[in-house]
Amino acid sequence: MKDSKRDGSLGSVTGNYDYIASNLVNEYGEFQYGEDEDKLYMKLSNPINDLSHIEGIEFSEEDNLSFEDSYLTINANNNEWLVGESFNIHYYTGGQKAHGISYGYQSAERVGITALSTNIDTLRCLDIILKTIFIIMRESKDEQFTYNLSKSDFSSLKEMISDGDRPVYARTLNLTYIVTHSVEYNSAYELSKLITR
Repeated sequence: MKDSKRDGSLGSVTGNYDYIASNLVNEYGEFQYGEDEDKLYMKLSNPINDLSHIEGIEFSEEDNLSFEDSYLTINANNNEWLVGESFNIHYYTGGQKAHGISYGYQSAERVGITALSTNIDTLRCLDIILKTIFIIMRESKDEQFTYNLSKSDFSSLKEMISDGDRPVYARTLNLTYIVTHSVEYNSAYELSKLITR
């Protein structure tokens, strides 16, 4: 694996936050009518720190989407079609309410994966499996919100080892991740105090 720093200085501001140490989770849920029939609600398994998105739905300001504890709430008007339907919810949970700034930098991390076989047909099958895995990785929640698979390239199918009894064929997939490395301001300050002691 290779790692190279991208544009921007070490210690640049990479973002701000309203909570600390949250986990991105997803689960399926259904909207139901509440005691107030003007509202729809959905109960999730965990307290909600922040909502990432709901697959298949885009809300407007008129929907008045809100969350408290483990409940999502929206206006029922024009949203009656949501009742009883199952939706995949992506949200953050497990953190503490706080405000702060993160410092860090972005880097490009490169990984090469080589498929090898003495049978060229087997190598083609391995190549298809690698491409399928790559597609699945693109759809994962970690890829959408943590990493960026910004570039991929495949080498040509070639004979890698030819001095044995049987030639060994190979094809390499090169992946480039764009990863943000960051620390909270307080963490960086506490670490600097330890270093200077």
